[in-house]
Amino acid sequence: MKRFVVTILCLLLAVSAWAAGGKVVVYTAHEESIINAIVPMFEKETGITVEYVKMASGDVINRAKAEASRPQADVIWSIGGEQLEAENSILAPYTPKDWDKINPVYKVGTNWLPYTGIMNVFVVNTKMLTPDKYPKTWIDLTDARFKKNICSARADKSGSSYMQLCNVIAIYGDKGWDIYEGIMKNTIISASSGAVPKFVNDGEQAVGITLEDNAFRYFAGGGPVAIVYPTDGTVAAPDGIALLKGAPNLENA
Repeated sequence: MKRFVVTILCLLLAVSAWAAGGKVVVYTAHEESIINAIVPMFEKETGITVEYVKMASGDVINRAKAEASRPQADVIWSIGGEQLEAENSILAPYTPKDWDKINPVYKVGTNWLPYTGIMNVFVVNTKMLTPDKYPKTWIDLTDARFKKNICSARADKSGSSYMQLCNVIAIYGDKGWDIYEGIMKNTIISASSGAVPKFVNDGEQAVGITLEDNAFRYFAGGGPVAIVYPTDGTVAAPDGIALLKGAPNLENA
């Protein structure tokens, strides 16, 4: 965990200029535990005060778009790279220090930088399902035995839902549309990807489709959950960080 926090802090510092005081406004979909670990370290290192607004990733991008003519924030931190790429016109280009030392495979964004990776998994309640009944593939999630016993996040609120659709289409091509429709028929929609593993942990749903880090929090906390990596394939996508075009505190961002 310490190594993770230090690594992310270094990456955040890589997209920040040194300033004596001042503030930076951040829109983020990150977990509070990560925010609370990194922000104080950043403030101590730079002398810059961080004002952050935590929202679902869909709300982050929608709010930034709505404010594009008069931006209220400086940085978007931790939403899906595919969301940033789709709206890259509201982002400001930035080349961090030592850019030439970064492996080209990670230079995938237009006006945004990947800073970590996120992965789709299934999280299952171990009191509701025995291991032989766990879904092993995306197609398994279409089985009638999971009718209304799967949860996933709203696509307009969470980029992870878009990832799930892309995941199925990438594996199965055009047939993936029918497969995903079958999954949706068995699925209850939650307000956010972070809520999905909580529903499973609490026994409200047997299966959740969510991000690995969301699921791992409950697994590591000793909850009655198991994490399943789909055997037919899963997406590992970049989570991004970006400067907003016209940022009001650009000198601190």
